[in-house]
Amino acid sequence: MAARNSSPMGWFRRGVIPAFLFSCAMAASAQAQESAHQIFDLINDCAKAKAIDDCRQYVTADSVALYDRFNKYGLSSCLPDDVTFVSEEKGKEQTTIRARTDVNGQLKYMRLVFSREEDQWKFDIPASLKRGMGEKWEQKVAMTEALYLAMQQQMGGKLDCNTARSLAK
Repeated sequence: MAARNSSPMGWFRRGVIPAFLFSCAMAASAQAQESAHQIFDLINDCAKAKAIDDCRQYVTADSVALYDRFNKYGLSSCLPDDVTFVSEEKGKEQTTIRARTDVNGQLKYMRLVFSREEDQWKFDIPASLKRGMGEKWEQKVAMTEALYLAMQQQMGGKLDCNTARSLAK
């Protein structure tokens, strides 16, 4: 009797194989169907933990260079501690999430763009910056980055998050 139960047919009759196949199918389906809101939550968790390296996989291919540059400066400690989901505007290839955070006692709102890439939602940093800063976002980011680097050279370790945030305004 034990031999019959351990055979593949015994596993099939007891539902082990169908359950395993169903689990695999559901896991693959869940992976492909993740929402932009879920990716937002994952990235928010990384930011709260000051572990943004862990969320690099959740940004679009076009975002990786910006993401890596930001991370290289060690500014993850300057990310807001609490970014709250407010709403989302869903599209087929892009979803925009409206979120809010408190920066130095002042409530700030932002729109974050998530794009479909490789059948998964990913945070689209260039699209988000374009939406927030306009068509010339690249020049504005480059200017902010140059100011930050000059101040870092002048101030060294005295450059704090408040100073870095004021540059991004």
